[in-house]
Amino acid sequence: MEFYPLLSSHAALYFTWLQQPNFNHYKPYLKHLCHNQEQLQVYIALKEHHTPPLETEVIVFHKQSQTPIGVMSLANIDNFNHKAEFSVGFIRGKNTKCVAEAIYAGISLSFSSFNLYKLIFYVAEDNYQMLSMLKRYNFVSEGCFHKEIIVDATRRINIYRFALFSDEWNTHPLHQRFHHLLPLRFDSHAS
Repeated sequence: MEFYPLLSSHAALYFTWLQQPNFNHYKPYLKHLCHNQEQLQVYIALKEHHTPPLETEVIVFHKQSQTPIGVMSLANIDNFNHKAEFSVGFIRGKNTKCVAEAIYAGISLSFSSFNLYKLIFYVAEDNYQMLSMLKRYNFVSEGCFHKEIIVDATRRINIYRFALFSDEWNTHPLHQRFHHLLPLRFDSHAS
């Protein structure tokens, strides 16, 4: 897999993904904030020029086919406390080695390249697959935010918060599993 910074020139692709039901757990607010491709392009362009960056978002490409398969981001980067929110959204390749490798690389790079101590993961109550994975791999549960996210005009959903710490990453069950199955071999173009 390869990572490329998400740029305003990717707005058409990104907007198409936001319309897909299987992509709705990644930034559910964005579809309601940006009603068309032009608004999304402006939103991305504004983020590109913020210094220091509050968010780093990359497109993940399948290396062999050069097909874009999803996005990953570090948001609300708090350099003072060395923490950020880690998010993923995949349009293709769910439950595949490529997606697992991307998540593993993303977490590893977050700790090593961004000097973070804590990664925060927010998961919607109806994202059963991700909730199951975080619980199975013993991510630290930090609670539930009730009726936190608006998903449509009449419904709000609960969001669960989990954490992962850099000083525990090398011995963490997820790292142990991926380290043996998926040695990190990727070409990263993300800054």
